[in-house]
Amino acid sequence: MPSILRIRQIRLDLDDGDMLGVSDITIESGQWVGWLDPRGERASRLLPVLAGFERPSEGSVALDGFDLHDEGQSLSHRMGYLPPGDVVPPALEVERGLTYSAELRLANRPPEAREERVRALIEHFDLAARSERRISMLSPSERRRVHLAAELLVDPDVLWLDRPDRGLEPDGVESFFDPLRTWLDGTRMILSSVASASPFDALDVVYVVDDNGEFARRHAEC
Repeated sequence: MPSILRIRQIRLDLDDGDMLGVSDITIESGQWVGWLDPRGERASRLLPVLAGFERPSEGSVALDGFDLHDEGQSLSHRMGYLPPGDVVPPALEVERGLTYSAELRLANRPPEAREERVRALIEHFDLAARSERRISMLSPSERRRVHLAAELLVDPDVLWLDRPDRGLEPDGVESFFDPLRTWLDGTRMILSSVASASPFDALDVVYVVDDNGEFARRHAEC
């Protein structure tokens, strides 16, 4: 079922006296929204607030009417969050690492269902030829695809990506983002903090931060 994320008058007061702000925004399933800051830090600082992990100074974020800051724990199965670092132990092989993650995230499912989900994500992110290789030995884009697959084990309605472009080799950008666009499938949404819109042809809408810390909308192709 399609979902709606409503952001209402978010303001975050920062320790240095600056602030970040977002006015009223409605995001629907099928959209990929970018939060652009050329320096990167402010968009990354905003993302955990929008995802419900940190309370704003003012405002609210709701997914299908449920406030993420008050009811976020009950919505955890509907959201995935990929930070810039590792979410799967890099010392493990790809398939073993995702199986380990599935045992934690899908503990209420039978082993056969977990195995099927892991295999499906390995195929979706073109990792079958690397399934027995240690994650730490993969290319940057391959490692990111493994960590991304772990966040998609629960098949969330909303995916949050913090600087997904960070550290990717130039020829690995497409292999990372194309499967995500397919995954959207009109029924899910993605929100990304980004430092540059140029590699992100997949973005539908971009919100750019100004000198006052306010994020305002522009179309991704602009």
